[in-house]
Amino acid sequence: MQIADTFSNGGLPPSSGGGAFLPDIASQLRQQQERHQRILRWRAFASWWYPVVLIILGSALAITLAATLGTTYPLPLFAAFMGLPVFFLLIKRVDFSLLLLAAGTTAIAPKLVTVKSAEIFPCQVLIAILFCTLLVQAAFRTHKISLPPLRAIWPQLGLFILAIISNVMIQFTWTHGVPKKLNNNPIIYDEILGVISFTFPLIVYTIVTMIVSVKERYVVYIQRIFIMLGIFVALVVVYDFRRIGADIYTFRFSEPHIFWMSLRAIAQLLALTCILAYARFLYATTWLQRIIYLVIALLSLTTVILTLENSWWVEAFIALIVMTIIYSWRLISFYIVLAIPLLPFAKAEYTKLQTVKSADSSRLIIWVDALRVWSKQPVLGVGPGNFWVYDQVFTNLPRACLLYTSDAADDLTR
Repeated sequence: MQIADTFSNGGLPPSSGGGAFLPDIASQLRQQQERHQRILRWRAFASWWYPVVLIILGSALAITLAATLGTTYPLPLFAAFMGLPVFFLLIKRVDFSLLLLAAGTTAIAPKLVTVKSAEIFPCQVLIAILFCTLLVQAAFRTHKISLPPLRAIWPQLGLFILAIISNVMIQFTWTHGVPKKLNNNPIIYDEILGVISFTFPLIVYTIVTMIVSVKERYVVYIQRIFIMLGIFVALVVVYDFRRIGADIYTFRFSEPHIFWMSLRAIAQLLALTCILAYARFLYATTWLQRIIYLVIALLSLTTVILTLENSWWVEAFIALIVMTIIYSWRLISFYIVLAIPLLPFAKAEYTKLQTVKSADSSRLIIWVDALRVWSKQPVLGVGPGNFWVYDQVFTNLPRACLLYTSDAADDLTR
């Protein structure tokens, strides 16, 4: 009978005594809806109040800085505000920042600012930003923690430890009567900068390992960036070479810089490009790739020779020889046979080069002074940044023994 009544009412409970529950259910639903709305409003307020406060404070700070410093330092303030979006992009995309870091270590990156004797470059700023960002991401477990193995970083780690030890010991073994100043600045500043510079390889190792361990393809991208920038710099060297009507010996003394780029940094990038292009030439799979990479390697090698930066073109030649020997003994034999007819020409050019590079005889004096400094501190050294000061002291040691006043000691230091 009850079942029949239920179906007769359209599936609802019987009308007798059951209709009183409907207003209670409706009121409960309204109360729950109001409660949810209050929760949503509170959550919205909790998530938006601090951005609003930060926007207000930032606007007030911008107005204050514009009123007080805008007329005095307009360009730095403009650069700082324009750099904020770039800063957030670097934090958001650490993989893209790594590519910028690779480009910033080359000659095309100009110097940002000079603070006393320290020169700040873009790569140093990028290293600090990337390292701090990766530390924060590793702390919140949003990025994989991958540190370089000890077998790869032990030389840099050992140099860093020795730099700290030598800087500590030099405070106890400093020559009596000679002030710890260089150009009226405490020598401790150079010592601190020297120790900090030894941390850069370790930090770069950590940054590259943590990013590349997630995206291994970026190793190839970094190599391509170096090759493309090397081609650009090589063309710049050729252009400037023709612009000033130079010969092979001109850059030795007349061109320490080409535009904003240091000639030493240019030679470093060209040597690296030559090595990378030659390695790709050896392992290219098609003749078109071999021809392209061979042209790039020859262009880089030629321009690095034009710079007459000894260490870099010698390093490039040694690297090419070692890679060729490892790749194939037949290929190195072919190169030797091919170079035999060029020996008279190479000998004549070497003779001309020696006449131009007669100033390099002063290197012997530097080496003798370095041995003298080493003989005074053979185990722990004199610390980073202190060689020049100790060279002056030890070279003029008889005179230094007669000087006890601070004014005379300052003259000696200068």
